[in-house]
Amino acid sequence: SVFPDGISHEYSIIATFRLRKTTKKDRWFVLQIFDKSGDSQVSLIVDGAKKTVEFLAQGFLKNSLLYVFKNRDLHALFDRQFHKLGVSVESNAVSIYLDCKLIERQVTAERSGMNVSGRTFITTRVEDGRPVDIELQEILLFCDPRIADLDRCCDSSGVTCEPVVTHNPTAAPLVTGYLHRMLSMPAQLPTDRCHCPTLKGLKGDPGPQGLPGLKGDKGEPGQPGPGMLSVEQQAQKGDQGLPGIPGEKGDAGLPGQPGTPGKEGKRGRRGKAGEPGVSGPPGPPGKCDPEAVK
Repeated sequence: SVFPDGISHEYSIIATFRLRKTTKKDRWFVLQIFDKSGDSQVSLIVDGAKKTVEFLAQGFLKNSLLYVFKNRDLHALFDRQFHKLGVSVESNAVSIYLDCKLIERQVTAERSGMNVSGRTFITTRVEDGRPVDIELQEILLFCDPRIADLDRCCDSSGVTCEPVVTHNPTAAPLVTGYLHRMLSMPAQLPTDRCHCPTLKGLKGDPGPQGLPGLKGDKGEPGQPGPGMLSVEQQAQKGDQGLPGIPGEKGDAGLPGQPGTPGKEGKRGRRGKAGEPGVSGPPGPPGKCDPEAVK
């Protein structure tokens, strides 16, 4: 009567509890399911002495499959505080979560479908089958193996989550994190999944401010401001300046080349015998080469 429609081949188990001082080293079953003949179908064990979690299932050949999770991060489960232990059972793997964080994942062999026609036990000691002394808040079984991964631990201290909104008129009232409902499917069809209500969360708060970005490339030159000239305008030719101060007297130039010979002067009148002749007028001066003077 606990699972009238059986249990899906893939599912999630979520248990919230804390251990007491006298039982923190006990070895006990969180959940144990039997068939009508008393054969164990699935078991989830917490071992306080070894600080491990064990998952047992029935193989395809009716053999027993045991997977032991001994990650050191599981040690926090035994500090006598409230913790949430999640188990995601897939067709080929089992994952353990503690306080909504993945601790370890192991690949599994092929499992058979579960026969839940027998009894179901929770929180019983492996030694004698008596109830273990713990503070149990809840044990939930979901027909979706992803629930253990999607759970946000909204009921933990210091954690705030938006309520989950469901559009199914027959669904349970709004809860924080997930629907507290027992959902299942017949084990005769291991490939089938149950049809859970479609959930839609509310819009979350804005996230924290991001880190500064990397330095960008150098930008293009900007437009000149009011009263300022652009680079092109500043580079244009300016007005003609004032005349400069006269320079000092330079050094004497090199001597010029000799000028050309002057024209021959007119010949004087021949004097009489015994008398001196008269000299003719002087000829024109010779011309010098201007280039030679330079």
